[in-house]
Amino acid sequence: MKDRAYCKINLALDVVGKRSDGYHELRTIMVPLAFFDEIEVLKNEKMEYVSLKHPLYFDENNTIVKAVELMKKEFEIKDNFKIIISKHLPIKAGLAGGSADGAAIIRIINRMYNLNLDFKTIQELCLKIGSDVLFNYYNKPALVTGTGDKLQFIDIKKNYYVLIVKPRLGVSTKECYETLDLNTCGHPDIDLILDKLKNGEDIKEFLDNSLQEPAIRLCPDIKKALKDLKEAGSDFALVSGSGSSVFTIDEDENKLNEIKKSLLNKGYFLRSTKILK
Repeated sequence: MKDRAYCKINLALDVVGKRSDGYHELRTIMVPLAFFDEIEVLKNEKMEYVSLKHPLYFDENNTIVKAVELMKKEFEIKDNFKIIISKHLPIKAGLAGGSADGAAIIRIINRMYNLNLDFKTIQELCLKIGSDVLFNYYNKPALVTGTGDKLQFIDIKKNYYVLIVKPRLGVSTKECYETLDLNTCGHPDIDLILDKLKNGEDIKEFLDNSLQEPAIRLCPDIKKALKDLKEAGSDFALVSGSGSSVFTIDEDENKLNEIKKSLLNKGYFLRSTKILK
């Protein structure tokens, strides 16, 4: 059985504060993109993991392995699987590529065994793998709050095209949060942005990301990518999640294609896509 593991960007991300359990409280607007890994799960005599595009480590930290082992344990599944992944999404990019892969495994096994999982069970499973996995399970624009455990699906009136620009180096999400200064980082007005998305009003000047400055400190190439985007004609650029990907959005697909052409020889990973509504 096959599925697509769609990535995401954070249109706006506000780290509200740090909780007593050490986790950070978030309010973020996440949107899925038409850019994905492809995953296939087949019953097999033994557990086998195959990556067709890029070499991957299938160890205990890999979200695919985590999701498979979790589903087998929780639902007493004795079958073994051959997991085949065509990896297109870059890693350490702030696009939740690993979370998307883990979410796809849960969706596939849910269908394979007719588990008919309810939201609460899906929520519990996803949160055992990672904070973005619940969003990636549903792949719908949403206001995501708490530690990623609460979703409120939202409507986006306009159609937006997206250009992703990723420097060669990635950023550790853990290190990014450790570097965060809540007193000096950006705190976007999430409610205002939500209203503008619903009403089809321009949002670019209001978008911000609390993790942008710590991400830049950890990976200075991010600052160059933001600068290169603006010099190429973009009127907006922002880090997604903890980086290192930056993105720009526009209603005009041709405009983004021209910007992309200007960046082709600068050593970035580039991807043109669009927001899935």
